[in-house]
Amino acid sequence: MKQNFDKHRDVWGPLFTMQLQQWADTVFQPASKLIDNDIMHLPDWGIAPVPFEQAIGGKDFSQQGISLHLSKNPSANYDRVKYFDYAAGEYEMATHRYKKHIVEHSFRVLKNYLRPDSRVLEIACGPGYEAIAISMLVPESEVVALDLSKEMIRLACRNAKQHLVNNMTFYQADAQSLPGRLRSKFDIIYCQLNCSYFDDLHAVAKMMFHALYSQGMVFLVEPFPNLANSLSITPAKAANPYFEKLYGREELKAIFLNAGFADFYWKEILPGIGISIISKIPDVQ
Repeated sequence: MKQNFDKHRDVWGPLFTMQLQQWADTVFQPASKLIDNDIMHLPDWGIAPVPFEQAIGGKDFSQQGISLHLSKNPSANYDRVKYFDYAAGEYEMATHRYKKHIVEHSFRVLKNYLRPDSRVLEIACGPGYEAIAISMLVPESEVVALDLSKEMIRLACRNAKQHLVNNMTFYQADAQSLPGRLRSKFDIIYCQLNCSYFDDLHAVAKMMFHALYSQGMVFLVEPFPNLANSLSITPAKAANPYFEKLYGREELKAIFLNAGFADFYWKEILPGIGISIISKIPDVQ
């Protein structure tokens, strides 16, 4: 929905998109080939958790197929996603070259922990393509995709229908304020390239803790503050003034352990991109 001229959306946004595409072509693409051929080895931090043996399973939310639940009361944070509303239709096209390598390498890790009956929540799902891909990996269960942007969640729902999946449900909701029906329902939470835009990651971490069943795992895929990523902060803020900051692994660990989680593991999957696996274990408060 095009409105009045906006320097963030109409000038800095396209310039930042070009920077991301260049990074994908000159860094991610060659690095992916080196990783695939076992030439490049990236570090990890901590001990990789063992997959849980059981999952909740079931299709409580998608018994009747795909459904869309829009919020009746706009969140106080809604202004933070207005740029995503404006660009919902163009977002995936603009970011595809950058995201495709990240998705490929993050899913290599995620697949080791998914079961066919895992129930998955994706936070800030955008156009929904990652959530749709995950739904195909959990045919005995379902995926609930959540995004605050009304236009993004509508687009995600349309994309799911076009891909002919039926084990998905879509909620327009703030990541800091979980709809009550979604509490204690999930085995896995997936969140990609979004922590930098949350104004209160502590609140989001607590929400994720309460969204998981008595045990479960959060998968965060995020850039971390190395030199190259730190240099991109200024253009990122120019493109979207609600960009907050980059989080290092130590800070993420502190935030999520403070929210009640019991274990934290981090692995660099591409230059400058890390995946965190954060575990909730029964009887740990």
